[in-house]
Amino acid sequence: MNQKEATCIVNGYTGDIYYSCCRVLKEKGSVIKGSEDHDYATKLYVAATAEKDGIKIEVCNNCDYECVTILEYKGTATEAEKHVIVEDQFILVDEANCLHGEIRRYTCMTCGEKVEIEVGEPTDHKWMLQPEEKATCDKKGHSTYYECATLGCTAEKDKTETKALGHEDRNGDEKCDRCGGGLYKDGNNTKACNCICHKDNLLMKFICKIYTFFWKLLKIGHTCDCGTVHY
Repeated sequence: MNQKEATCIVNGYTGDIYYSCCRVLKEKGSVIKGSEDHDYATKLYVAATAEKDGIKIEVCNNCDYECVTILEYKGTATEAEKHVIVEDQFILVDEANCLHGEIRRYTCMTCGEKVEIEVGEPTDHKWMLQPEEKATCDKKGHSTYYECATLGCTAEKDKTETKALGHEDRNGDEKCDRCGGGLYKDGNNTKACNCICHKDNLLMKFICKIYTFFWKLLKIGHTCDCGTVHY
């Protein structure tokens, strides 16, 4: 008897148990503790603007209690704050990542315009391990490191770069001892010459001879990067 359901902020009661024959109390009931809070859902949200207050109306899903909150005007208003939107009626445009919070698209209840609003804070980076890359004659190398996988983010951590090794020609054959490329001197530096005249590939050498024939036929002198004149 005398049972009472608990609500959001009011305790309930399990009810007392009596003997059916004599109505004498057999077992006293116990208190059912309320949740001490409402489970709100937004019914209406009108953002505050630079000129006037806004309003937020929430209704409890359990007891239908209605909470009305006045949103004080801010003195300045963004484009999004000039519209009337319902907070829980939106299309998710982009999930939150390290560059921005969650992007939601609302439809203004007054003018029907689509409004995109950023909600919440950006998340942490999504680190992805990148492999080590050895330095070459003309390209820097680096250690293993972490790079953010989020599109558009250039964040890196734990990356150590190593200098390019440079070309070496100890035997004086005008080819790099390390990479085999053709070399030439530019002041105090030894650089690679990428002209096909220095290629070991037989096909490349044959093509170079054809080029040289036409250069000579047309009386066009050609000098490659290393200073060699082909004419």
